[in-house]
Amino acid sequence: MQRILRPVICALLVFNCAASAYALDGKTQKNEYWDNGKIRISEKYDNAGTLREEDYYREDGTLEQFMKYDALGHKIGEAYYAENGRLRETADGWAAMRWKYDGDNMVAEGYYGPDGKLKELKQYNDQGDLIAKRYVGVKPDPDEEYAPVPPLAGESNYYYDKYGRLEGSTSIEYDDDIFPILWDLEDRD
Repeated sequence: MQRILRPVICALLVFNCAASAYALDGKTQKNEYWDNGKIRISEKYDNAGTLREEDYYREDGTLEQFMKYDALGHKIGEAYYAENGRLRETADGWAAMRWKYDGDNMVAEGYYGPDGKLKELKQYNDQGDLIAKRYVGVKPDPDEEYAPVPPLAGESNYYYDKYGRLEGSTSIEYDDDIFPILWDLEDRD
């Protein structure tokens, strides 16, 4: 009996220790575990083997950081969470971010606050130059601005080069059509 149980127990320990992978709805998920058996890192891959999601957990099993990728491998979402499961603001002043791409060119990035609301949006041209910066329902940080902050909601400042071509703008707005206004846990699927 002991000869039979020993290989079974060893197989269970190997499966449960360092890392494991299994199929999940046609996708592959790989997990690394803490010594206490709780998941430390979970990576999800699509059918083509491209990393689509990474979840980092604290030793107590609560989610700490989440990252999402598109089919080309670009990071399109990142969020940090407190132990209570709510978004947690980082030292950089944001709790979650989204990125949007046109092919390999990043065309927009959005910053979300700990309340889950979109607070800042940056847009880029195909050369990667910042062409617009919008604040969504929050007062702009004057230390980050290269010209006076627009005094009223909806007002914009536009910046032109020496030939009169538009270089960029800064504005305050209360709605947006590039990213959703609220960060949603559904973004994790």
